[in-house]
Amino acid sequence: MLNVIGVVAYAFGSPWDILSNERLAALARDCFTESLAKVIFTQRELQIPFVSADKVEYISNDKKAEPTLRIARWAVRRAVEMGLVSLIVVAAEPHIERCVRDVRWAVREQQADAEILVEAYSCQLRFLSPFPVGAWFCSDSTQPHTRSSRAWWPRERLLRCMPMCLYTRVVGG
Repeated sequence: MLNVIGVVAYAFGSPWDILSNERLAALARDCFTESLAKVIFTQRELQIPFVSADKVEYISNDKKAEPTLRIARWAVRRAVEMGLVSLIVVAAEPHIERCVRDVRWAVREQQADAEILVEAYSCQLRFLSPFPVGAWFCSDSTQPHTRSSRAWWPRERLLRCMPMCLYTRVVGG
């Protein structure tokens, strides 16, 4: 059977060794293994343990942090080049809704011949005990908006409510 699934894994803060990114890296690895995916598309802030280096593609990191939409566009472009027909999005619970939206938008923009199915990989189901949304925030992150719920939600609400024609201009890509 041809393997046509890819994983798009988003970091939540920086650097790679903060707790939220370690959890996301483990989640991406589990998703990759369980879904028999072909590749993981991600950022340098996620170092995926126990997955062969040739199975993980990192977006080039010339800047401090890549916008969610730019990562989505890159991952979808690579997925089309590789002939993937399904992408599974892995992200922190406070971030997952926008990540999935951006990947779906990138699929629409790409206008690929084959429709790419986009699914969210639920963070809540992957841990033995419920993982509270607030636990994703790390005070030692170098990205101020991922340090606390109070810093995250005003920015996130604005980005989620923004019309896509404006959002694509603001975040670039």
